[in-house]
Amino acid sequence: SMNDSSGVCNHPDFLSEIAKNVHIHRRNISHLSEHSITLEASSNSPEKSKPLTLPVDALVYCTGWSARSNIFPTHKAFDLGLPVPLRDADPQKQTHWEDLEKAADAVVLSQFPNLKNPPAYRKIEPVDTPFRLYKAMAPASDPTHSIVFPGKMVVGNNFRVAEAQAIWSVAYLDGKISNIPSRSQMEREIAETVAWDRRRYLNKGELGSWFYYDVVDYADALLEQLGLLSHRKKGWKRDLLEPCFADDMKDVVGEYKRKHEL
Repeated sequence: SMNDSSGVCNHPDFLSEIAKNVHIHRRNISHLSEHSITLEASSNSPEKSKPLTLPVDALVYCTGWSARSNIFPTHKAFDLGLPVPLRDADPQKQTHWEDLEKAADAVVLSQFPNLKNPPAYRKIEPVDTPFRLYKAMAPASDPTHSIVFPGKMVVGNNFRVAEAQAIWSVAYLDGKISNIPSRSQMEREIAETVAWDRRRYLNKGELGSWFYYDVVDYADALLEQLGLLSHRKKGWKRDLLEPCFADDMKDVVGEYKRKHEL
């Protein structure tokens, strides 16, 4: 199930233009030249028995994105709250998190009972553990507060989140957030985020960091923890009802620097 706003721009002639002008070649790339791309031959089809060279003006890499990290060994990635294959997760630690998430699910449903009965959808069993990061950035296992993972979330519009996460990360690494909770409190909040994400976004929420419809609330929560208010509209009606723009964030960095006399 999608359960988000992903999609294509459906102009009246969109599909007809694609059908007339787009040609699909399902082959692996053999090599690139200055003005061409050569596709490998394939033994699966007589039509693909020879390499195919195509003239090109530009090459767009659409390589996809994996939530897994190749930077850290599996055990370290799991401890840092990054997704790993479920089959490789430490059983004892995974059970610890599952117990937390089960308790968190009850909390989420008590606050949002409508999420208990979602529309019918095809459940896809996850193959990876979810992101388990405090504020979708910080590992609960790091007592030194010396590493963050900004950008590890899926949103519909990144400008507000990128700005808020950047400032929050600097404050976190500099030790300028006075109300960072204990590890156990962090873990409970992380578990509630994961449980809520699964209920709110169903299959997509298994990622643990799918915030498609929650960009503004998430960014506001980060900046509120930093004691920053310049991005908010003047007056509660405007703040509640008016749309948000990139311009709202123009003084956030200056406000942060003034607050900490930087």
